[in-house]
Amino acid sequence: MPTRRCTSSLPSRSQSIALALAIALTVACAPTTDAGPSTPSPGTAPTPRPASAPAATPSATLPDVDFVIAVQATAQGFDPRERIDPMSLQRMLVVMEPLVTLDASLSLKPRLATAWEVGDGGRVVTMRLRDDVAFHDGWRFTSTDVRFTIETGAGPDRQGTVRPVATLVERVETPDDQTVVLHLTRPAAHVLFELTRMPIVPATAAEDFDTRPVGTGPYAFEAHAPGSRLVLRRNDAYWGDHTGPERIAFDVISRSADTVDAVLAGRVQLAHRAFEAADIQRLTGAAGVTVERVANTTVTYLGFDTTTAPLDDARVRRALSMLAPRDEIVSDVLHGNGVASLFMVPPSAAWVQGADTALLGGRTEAEVLLAEADARFDRPLVLVTNTSEVREATAARIVAAFANVGIEVRTEIVDFPTYLRRLNDGDYDLFVLGGVTTGNPSTAINTALNYEVVAPDISALLDQAATIDPTSDEGVATYRAAYAATLESSPRAFLHLGVNVGVMPAGLGGWAPHPADAHAYQDLHRLDLR
Repeated sequence: MPTRRCTSSLPSRSQSIALALAIALTVACAPTTDAGPSTPSPGTAPTPRPASAPAATPSATLPDVDFVIAVQATAQGFDPRERIDPMSLQRMLVVMEPLVTLDASLSLKPRLATAWEVGDGGRVVTMRLRDDVAFHDGWRFTSTDVRFTIETGAGPDRQGTVRPVATLVERVETPDDQTVVLHLTRPAAHVLFELTRMPIVPATAAEDFDTRPVGTGPYAFEAHAPGSRLVLRRNDAYWGDHTGPERIAFDVISRSADTVDAVLAGRVQLAHRAFEAADIQRLTGAAGVTVERVANTTVTYLGFDTTTAPLDDARVRRALSMLAPRDEIVSDVLHGNGVASLFMVPPSAAWVQGADTALLGGRTEAEVLLAEADARFDRPLVLVTNTSEVREATAARIVAAFANVGIEVRTEIVDFPTYLRRLNDGDYDLFVLGGVTTGNPSTAINTALNYEVVAPDISALLDQAATIDPTSDEGVATYRAAYAATLESSPRAFLHLGVNVGVMPAGLGGWAPHPADAHAYQDLHRLDLR
């Protein structure tokens, strides 16, 4: 029977919200030479497995590979109970799998779970699990592993992507091997979105899991030279179809231009990142290379001081949002390397589609709103931004657009520490800032509101949505209504989203860039190399 040692430290997670608009986003166990699938019954204690040999491998001794993926940064580790950074989670989701995942439209799709039910007014989520899945060392996947992942990801000393789930869960029941019942501390059906960032850790994980992960994914850990290369081998016992390469490597290439050089030289077969505009131009039209683009979850927005007149009036904020020169910023400042957007998630998200009518309009509609609000601008508005070529150019376009309707804006450009201090002190009328969000609509809408209840109807809609399966028609409709009400309130004027660019050999099938970096390579088993 294969055995592994349970980690003794209790987990915890850190969630970061950068200046009210950054939602941060993370798993692993050591293979051994014992063989033979076995798993404890739900509720029994797993047999410990000793830690294996050191995981770091000198780059000179790494095995050869036939498919290289360029990535911007190294994985800090592979344990989702410890790691929260997107680059670590990105690699984890190739080796390990969550119960549900996000597709390219940010919709929930089954992975290790086959179905789910939301009950008791959003306080209970029941998950049905696949019965044909094994970890890379042969250990059979069951509900015990799900419970172990959550329970060991909850402590205050843990900092991983498991903790957002663990903090919502009061207790976990495992009535049988293929059923997990999550009893939540409050109505929170949106926990399903948090589960997409919770790869499952085997209940018998070794102490060195963070450096030598064991998962159920389409690729198994083979070797890692931190900061240089991660090598994975194909899991030939994978439960799903697998047409991917035999062995793959993730090579760290931090600079956009260097990534392009490697692609054009044939040293890299796949890349997924935000490229510089000039580098995209180098790739476009290159022989034997396909370039695909998708709006990502990185957003730039114009913030308002909503505590003082006239910006305390939603009609004024909505008017200024209508005046924001989004298309001009994307074309002239970003040189096309962005997507104009009214919100902080890509327009492909189901709950966003068709709900943006509150901000449809231009100068004429904006002037009507300003007149209705009897908006008086008795002094120039102060727009604060930091020293950044893009931010400064964005601010200049906003100043010019507002001047067209007689609103004077004075820009103050300061160093970043001063910028942060002024934002924290409320020393501004307007500011330009950016951040990253997730596919969770509850998180996205609350973040857009800066976790303040700007309008009671939004709070009521979010409370209602927390009781409903977010994948149901009712759930989608409720989030869409909350989103529309958020645009009506316009606590911020969202300007544009970033772009993730996928670069691959011409003719490669089965893969496309993803809006969320962490999910970019979760489907490598579907690569069609023919």
